[in-house]
Parts: sequence; structure tokens; C-alpha cells
Amino acid sequence: MNVYYKIKPLFDNSVEFANPISHDEFIKNMPKLLKYHKALHLRPIQNNENILSNFTEENYCQIVLDCKLKKFNYFGGAAPRTKINVPQGEDLIFTANEAPADQLIPFHHELAQSKNTPSYVSFYCKKSPETGGETPLMDSSLVYRYIHKKYPEFEMKLKSLGVRYIRILPSENDLSSPLGRGWKSTYEVETKKELEEKLSKMIGIEYLWLDKGNISIKSEVLPAIFYNEETKEHIFFNSLIAAFNGWQDKRNNRLKSICYGDNSEIENDILKDITNFMENNKVCWKWMEGDIIWIDNRQAMHSRNTFTGDRKVYASLWNRPINESNEPKMIGCRNNLVNMPLSFGLWKVKNAKEVTYNAIKQGYRKLDCACDYGNEKEVGEGIKQAIDEGICKREDLHITSKLWNTFHKPEHVMLGFKKTLSDLKLDYLDLYLIHFPISLEYVPIDKKYPPEWVNLDNIMILQKQDLSETWKEMENLYTSKLARQIGVSNFSSSLLRQIVNCCKIAPHANQIELHPYLTQQNMLKLCREYNMEVIAYSPLGAKSYIELNMANEFQDLCNHKTINNIALHYSKTPVQILLRWAIQRNTIPICKSSSIKHMNENMDIFDFSITETDMILINKLNKNLRFNDPGKFCLEAFKTFCPIYD
Repeated sequence: MNVYYKIKPLFDNSVEFANPISHDEFIKNMPKLLKYHKALHLRPIQNNENILSNFTEENYCQIVLDCKLKKFNYFGGAAPRTKINVPQGEDLIFTANEAPADQLIPFHHELAQSKNTPSYVSFYCKKSPETGGETPLMDSSLVYRYIHKKYPEFEMKLKSLGVRYIRILPSENDLSSPLGRGWKSTYEVETKKELEEKLSKMIGIEYLWLDKGNISIKSEVLPAIFYNEETKEHIFFNSLIAAFNGWQDKRNNRLKSICYGDNSEIENDILKDITNFMENNKVCWKWMEGDIIWIDNRQAMHSRNTFTGDRKVYASLWNRPINESNEPKMIGCRNNLVNMPLSFGLWKVKNAKEVTYNAIKQGYRKLDCACDYGNEKEVGEGIKQAIDEGICKREDLHITSKLWNTFHKPEHVMLGFKKTLSDLKLDYLDLYLIHFPISLEYVPIDKKYPPEWVNLDNIMILQKQDLSETWKEMENLYTSKLARQIGVSNFSSSLLRQIVNCCKIAPHANQIELHPYLTQQNMLKLCREYNMEVIAYSPLGAKSYIELNMANEFQDLCNHKTINNIALHYSKTPVQILLRWAIQRNTIPICKSSSIKHMNENMDIFDFSITETDMILINKLNKNLRFNDPGKFCLEAFKTFCPIYD
């Protein structure tokens, strides 16, 4: 298409693209632009300057098709809509909500009251109204931050209980109501029997037939707070505000349209306050004919103001790009905390039973253990206590442990694994890693455990061992489902390639030392090539090593001027900045603390993002400085030269 677009990010009034961009450039970069800006206003122009006067719905349809997105099947919406016929096909564009002009449509994420939600929403203005009719937008991350700071108990109830939606539907569409879509249209059925059959297959749905052919349908329990894998942030993603303010007609009472997942009432005063916050922070602009907006439905809510005159705004709903190999998920924060990219470490942890129990109670679901930490029995007791008390189920947890250096001979791998499994009181591990690419003389479990770095004669003895043979036994653990995933730790890129080149099952993860003094850019790139998860230990740098005399106070990143300035800017602690930096690099940092206060602080990192500029500033701190280096500490402590890094 010989079209250019004037583009303006809608959530930043001070920003406008300096020059129009071509159609080809826009469709190529659309997902990236929406990830960063959340909502964009496009004005089609021709020859780089003139407003395109003959722009039609057919042109608009071609734009959305050219973006090469996965088709979204519209199902379950409350608003009446009419399909717009275009040569490109059916079900591509349709009217925006056809609610009466005098009725305000509240803020909502498209179809967030169901499990079927589009990734992107696009609108095109065919005809602008005489007055009003704007499509206000709201940045959902701002709403989450507001709730997170002002109503933490409300947030926890949403996360733990979820929400349900209750709506009374007529049999036929009622165009006098903003939620007047009938059950025949909504569920694509013709008879009550057909509807009952369809609803009976939807787990958790409750329904009740009323008079005049109406039906009251209560949704299954749905999350209200989500974790967005793409932005690495929590998001207020639901239809609570829309239902509370707008689900009102002759059949429905908006105050009875929502409840918590346990069917208890949601606090109306909190919803009123959130509504006011959104009204005070919304973005609004006036439609002009030919205007287009694109919205990342995972990051922004939209609404509709009342209007006078004839208003024709068409909509199109789409999923993620067709060529996207690993689609970032929206993970509901309801019994899904295991998916959060933050692990709790047990290295050097005393009172491990109590600490493990408290960590799980505070919301940690990934636990990082190891034979060498010497506390797996206590960790197992803490896990058992949390499960026994109903805080979580085993499947809610992701437990990592590691094969110690003395168990590298193939006949010893299962011995080391079973001892860890027994100590942790588990039937399987979620992830099992080779701890170091250093093979040591075998030490019998009944003679000394954990074996540590020295044998029974207190001497460190290196053992000749082909690690590819060790890896074959790791693969057996995986195929027998004793370990759901297998991986390595402290491996160099050359060793990692060696394993990948000779294996049947490639490592699922690589756990490495990673912090701003040791950014390991090449290793991250290599792991991405192998589709391998990267787990970052010692994300704070020197902090864990100072007491071991393996680092100095002046090397503590938490005291670095750059980190402190950035922390001040975001009103966060230096620790939170360092953990957030690791997460935004698509790694899983391991944090730890015996203090419940600090446990919670370490988790409070999903309500903000570090800008690209600040990420670069932190990256520039790299010194290739490694604190956990066997080539150094083995020589100093055990008089054995054992380098694994060049």
C-alpha cells in the first residue's frame, strides 16, 4: 500500500514520531511499537504529507491483514456488534459497541470477563460524531501500581480468590442496552437445549433460567491480576470496573454483577476509588475520519464516551503475530505463582525449615536447593509443612537441586539424585542440574554427606570423567520422569556446546553467576540460540561473598552510585533494581533472605519497568568480574588448581 502514517503514542502527549513512517515499516514493527507504547494513533496520509481523503474500511481491513497476526475468534462478548462486509472476507471487522449514544461504556480490557481474550484491538473511524464519542484509554499498569500501593489487602484477595462475573442475557439481542447481546448470539446456539449442552462443557460455569427466556450466567473463577511475560510486569487485567459501572439495564444490576471467586462481595468503595483514579488519569482525544488506533489489549483498557450525531467506528480483534515462535503468555496470578521469574535460594541459609516455610507462605514458588548446601532435609521439612497446611500443593512448586561433583560417574548419578529426593521428601524434582563441570573423587554417602570439596582424607582429588557420560544419566532421570527438566550450572560456552552436540536431550536450563559486574552477554545469546532458560545466581554481585572473604565491601553493587541513583528515581531499593534488571534480561534471578520483610521487598518488583536508557547504564557497569571462581578459591582453600573459565 502506498500509504504513510503520522504516528503518535497515546500515553505520552510529549512524544510524536518526527517523520511519517511507511506502511511497510509500520507492519514490520507493529508488535514492538505496541509493546513499548501500549497504544498508537495512526493518521493515514499519502505522498508523505496530504491526508488520505478516500480511505475506506477496505483499506483499513488490508492494513490489519498486512500485519500478519493470528486470527481471533470472537466469542462471549456482551456488546451487540454488526459484521462489516469487505472483499477480504468475513469476521475481519465489525462495528464497535452499538450501545445507545447516551450511554457511557466504562473502561475494560476486551473480553477480559472470559478466557478468550485478543492480544490486539484496533479501531477505525469511518465517520466522526458531532460531539463526544471519544475512545478514552487507560494504562493498566498504572491501575495496578495504584492498587498495589493503596490497597494491598484487596490485591491479595484478587490474586488468591480470583473473581466471577454474573450477567443476565435475553434470548435475542437488545440494542437498547450496552450489554444487550443475547445468549443465542453470544454462544452461537438457537435453542435452550443447545445452550445447556454448551454450558455443561464449560467447567465452573453456573446458570439459571429466568422468565421471558432470560438466563443468568455466572462465570467460572477467573484471575483479576495477571503477569505479562512480555513486559515482565503485573497487570490489572479484568472487567471489574466495566461490570461495576456499566453492567446495568432492565435485567442486570451492576452492583450484583461481580464477586470474588468464593462468591463473597467485592468492596464497592474500593471500586469507586479505582474508577475515580482511572477517570483522573485517562487519555482522551477527538476522532477524525480516517483515524486508526492500535491497542495492546494486554496493557491498556479502552472505553467510549457518550456522543451526539452519527458515529461509525469499526473494530478488529487479533492475536499475536503469525511468525512468533515463543508467544509470551498472560499468566493469571491465582495459584500460578510458580511461573513468576524469581527464585528463592537456600545457599548459606540457616534455620532452613523455617525460612523455606516462610518463603512459600510469602508467595515464593521456585526454590533453589543443592546437595552441597547441606540443608536439604530442613528444606524438605519446610516444604512439607507448607503443603500440609494447605498453603500450596506440590504441583504449585518448582524445586531445583543439583548433582554434586563427587557423583559424576554414571553409576553414582542416581545415588546422588535419590539422596536429594529423599532429603527433600519429594517424588520428583522440577529441575536437576550438574552443579559444576568439576569431577571429584567419589565419597560414600554413609561416610560423609554432603561430600563437599575434599575426600575423607581432607584432600581435593580431581577425577577423570567424561561429562557426556554423566549427561546420559541425567537424560535417564528425565525420561523416567524423576526430573521434569535437566540442566547445567557454571558451564562455559564451550562446555555447553559439547553437551549440546553429543546429547539426545539438550539442557533445559543453565544456572550461572550473573550481575552488572558480570553481564555475560555472549552466554545469554548462546542460551537463547539453544532455547535454554538462564537462571542468575548472585544477582546482587559481591553481597554473598563478602563474609566469605571472596569479595570486598567496595565491590557491593548495592552501594554503587549508578544503582542508587536509579533506585531513587524509581522509588525502589538497590536490591529491587538489581533483581528487576535481571528479570528484564529474560533471566530468573535467585534471591534469598531470612527476613520476611526482605522476602516481600524482593518480590515487590513487578509493578515497574526499568527504561531502556537505564538498562544500558547498568549494563555499562560490566567488568567481567566473577566472585564464584573455582580456579581461584580451589587453589587458595584446597591447594588444587582447577580453572573452569579462561
